[in-house]
Amino acid sequence: MENAGPEDTGRDSGQTGTDPVALPSGKKTCSGCGIVNEASSAYCYRCGLKLPTEIRSGAEVMGNPAGFWIRLLAFILDQVLLSVVGITISLLVTDLTLADMLARAIDPEAPFLWSEMLTTFALEAGYWTIMIGTWGRTAGKALLRIKVTRVDGSRVSYPRSLARYLAYYISWLMLGLGFLSIPFSLRKKGLHDLVCDTRVIRA
Repeated sequence: MENAGPEDTGRDSGQTGTDPVALPSGKKTCSGCGIVNEASSAYCYRCGLKLPTEIRSGAEVMGNPAGFWIRLLAFILDQVLLSVVGITISLLVTDLTLADMLARAIDPEAPFLWSEMLTTFALEAGYWTIMIGTWGRTAGKALLRIKVTRVDGSRVSYPRSLARYLAYYISWLMLGLGFLSIPFSLRKKGLHDLVCDTRVIRA
């Protein structure tokens, strides 16, 4: 029986060939969903689109998109870290005790303090800007092995990192709809990713 050709095999399983020596090295990235496929694949194993013929080396290929839940968990971890840092700073620079701060947090009649809001904003903006601009990931993203890059795989600059953080507020003002685009898009992009030309990948 004649063996199936590479293209026929790729149509069925997303991978082609059985002899690793005969296969070209590298990867192919699907232009439709952004998923990384083996170099021998003819069709994307996820969405079924025909893959480009261009084969890129492992260093050039971007990782697969990170999904909604892992990104949400990374965000929660970052918020916990920022809360601990913020409370620690407040305890050091004010006369408030931890009990006083907790009492104010649950008191609906407590006065609104612009200084606290501005301090929190500066802390969060600085954190996301420096971490993403320097390492491409925050502490939460690093723990979960995901990373922020430009669409072409290059590093995100500091101004773009800041703009990406500020774009979060657009999604919040839209009642979170900007974040809900992540699970429903093939490339797993939120509104802030679309605005700033970034993507979050598994790395």
